Amino acid sequence: MSNPTKKVTSMMITAHIHPDAKNIIKNQKIKDYEKNLIKIGSCDNIKDFWNIFQHMKQPKDLSPGIDYQIFKKGIKPFWEDEMNFYGGKFSLLINKKYSSLIWEEFVFAFAGGIIPHFNEINGIVFSSRYDFDVIQVWFKNYEKYLCRKIRTEIKNFFQIPLRINIEITPFNVNINYNGFGSRISKHYYEI
Repeated sequence: MSNPTKKVTSMMITAHIHPDAKNIIKNQKIKDYEKNLIKIGSCDNIKDFWNIFQHMKQPKDLSPGIDYQIFKKGIKPFWEDEMNFYGGKFSLLINKKYSSLIWEEFVFAFAGGIIPHFNEINGIVFSSRYDFDVIQVWFKNYEKYLCRKIRTEIKNFFQIPLRINIEITPFNVNINYNGFGSRISKHYYEI
């Protein structure tokens, strides 16, 4: 029997509901974003994590415009947070019929601290959209070599096919990243 008090990543789990899901606002102000943020719970051990996670709706059951965010405690799910400000995110388009399974794999790897480069990862986000879903991995240091290395190791760890592109986006567009970045391809991650 596993130890229910065994440590997991100290984390806070939130949901964000976009007020106008059909017209999701890209440059929403923090105050507007924050008022639509709902704290689901926080945890430090397996028992508390499981008590929260098992009662959350599965991604396949979410309406478009709802996001789940799971971040290390003390880090807000905003790019403006000081721990995210110089970082960025990896974004992966997911076919809706596989969203729940793939999200669960990301959540368990993050909660268990086994996601590649765990010390660089601040949190993970699931975004329900109309035609597809998006999983994001937020990291704290947008450094060209490190970003590529983390992306490659995440693809290997989760066995994401080579043809699937993972977009890398910096949070602070005022920093010179030497043009590093990539665009979302129209390939979806399917099993």
